[in-house]
Amino acid sequence: MRPDHAAALYTLGTLQRQKGQLEDALASFHQVRELEAQNAIGWAGEGSVLLRLNRVDEAVASLRQAVALDPDDVASIGNLGNALRPLGLWEEALAACAQALALAPDYLDAQLSHANALQDMGRPQEAVAGYDRLLQRAPADPRALANRGLALRSLGQAGLLHELHRPLRASLQPAFRRAAIPSTIGIKPQPGSGRQPRAHIVEQPQLVRHITDAHLPFENSKPDFGPR
Repeated sequence: MRPDHAAALYTLGTLQRQKGQLEDALASFHQVRELEAQNAIGWAGEGSVLLRLNRVDEAVASLRQAVALDPDDVASIGNLGNALRPLGLWEEALAACAQALALAPDYLDAQLSHANALQDMGRPQEAVAGYDRLLQRAPADPRALANRGLALRSLGQAGLLHELHRPLRASLQPAFRRAAIPSTIGIKPQPGSGRQPRAHIVEQPQLVRHITDAHLPFENSKPDFGPR
């Protein structure tokens, strides 16, 4: 099959992913990687969809392959960090997020994931500093505001949480302000690790669809098909 067929399948998979047709998108990206196994983009697309389907073990395998083929793919590196977090592999997740930030210092989702990983690891003071750096660039980011509040609470500074209420509400679209209730994603410890789950990390307020969820895949990879 010609490279342009793989490109068409990638485009189809991207559209299916955007529409929420995740199983169909997964099948399309799987075909892409079968056609061009040495092209990172098929593995990256497959891994991003597996992450959305919460099939994190499989997502990690696909994303590791994507990063091995394209070490500069910030999206796949960030997704790998997000896939490692629910497995309790926080040191490796933190390293992946740091690598993504080294390649793209202004990548806000990678900054959020890095701070979340620090919070997962029981390092709330460093997490607060990470959220503060993100908020310097995006002062109304509701994920950073909410997660900063969790980190402050774990530091015994619950009295400071009132400062988050107003900017957090202001950051939500008016139509959603009453309905948006922060959802949480539990952090599952790695079997045998001896670690306990930390405070839940807010990834995305429900119903606020315009907010990019840091736990969901980064999707800014650019396809590059053809002979290598």
